[in-house]
Amino acid sequence: CNRDEIVRRLAEKVAHVVAHTRREVGSEIRQLFQAIDDDHSGYLDAGEVAQVVKVAQELAGLASTEAQEAIQRLMDMDALYEDDGKVLVDEFSEHFLSSMKEAKIPKRECVDRLRELKQSMKARKAAEEAFFADRGS
Repeated sequence: CNRDEIVRRLAEKVAHVVAHTRREVGSEIRQLFQAIDDDHSGYLDAGEVAQVVKVAQELAGLASTEAQEAIQRLMDMDALYEDDGKVLVDEFSEHFLSSMKEAKIPKRECVDRLRELKQSMKARKAAEEAFFADRGS
């Protein structure tokens, strides 16, 4: 193999890894969006956005300084729903990714943060359901 062939193969492998990571991040963002979208309307309303902000604030207390900055940007999501009262998955995804990029958080860490946020949302919902189930009996 000559040098050009090695460079070409390496570039192909890098492109494959980058494309896979992008798909993984996109998938995690969509799953998080679905976890937040309580009424399954396909958009986040003010109450659902408030949930994200609350969980993000909790995570900020546990996160690195860079992650805290990204989470602060994420909490600025309020501005996204001011126009029509809704945040669509594409708007949410774009805002989340730009927040992570501005804070220079690598995509791998971004996926980890998304998973943390999604787990926090699920835990909060389970706790709320258990609370209300106990009160109903």
